[in-house]
Amino acid sequence: MNDNEWACTFDGREERAFFQPGIKPSVEYTIGGRRRRPDCQSYRTEREARTRLAELVARSTLA
Repeated sequence: MNDNEWACTFDGREERAFFQPGIKPSVEYTIGGRRRRPDCQSYRTEREARTRLAELVARSTLA
């Protein structure tokens, strides 16, 4: 793992969230290998994308 990726196993399924850099940075979120579309999005800035990644991790970890 690194600062761009987070993963865990919950109820036997792997959950993964990761930051993708680029002109329009994005965050991808999968559960059991399937994209969870409401949580996958492109952003205007890297900061916005990294903030969203942190929110996904907090929601999944602290819930």
